[in-house]
Amino acid sequence: MKLPTFLTVLLATAILGISTFGAGSGETAADKIPGPHASQNAYPGSVVSRKDPASGMLFYVESDGRRLVAFDKDGEIKWSVDVFDAGKFTPATGAAVVRDLSIRDGALWITCGKHAFAKVGLRDGKVEFLGED
Repeated sequence: MKLPTFLTVLLATAILGISTFGAGSGETAADKIPGPHASQNAYPGSVVSRKDPASGMLFYVESDGRRLVAFDKDGEIKWSVDVFDAGKFTPATGAAVVRDLSIRDGALWITCGKHAFAKVGLRDGKVEFLGED
């Protein structure tokens, strides 16, 4: 599904706004009103979206804190995956939500719960559970 340009910009703005809520404002977790995003409710300051500068793809954690969605540079959904179902894991400690995203070595690296890690393929959304520390 290809979105019109203005909807793509609106969607990207909303996603990026969610991911930076409170960033640098000096707010503490106690100052924040619980919102609809499970990751940010469990871990204030969670990173729930990331853009790959090389491909222009945008990756977003849905409000349930479990599902990752990848958008191509034109705003089309490329894939969507529940990281816990696909990776066949649940964090042993902490809330079972994605709390951080980073892009390196051609993959999306995620932190879940307190100390669980997984790697997700940028192009195909394939999840590989890496373990916990």
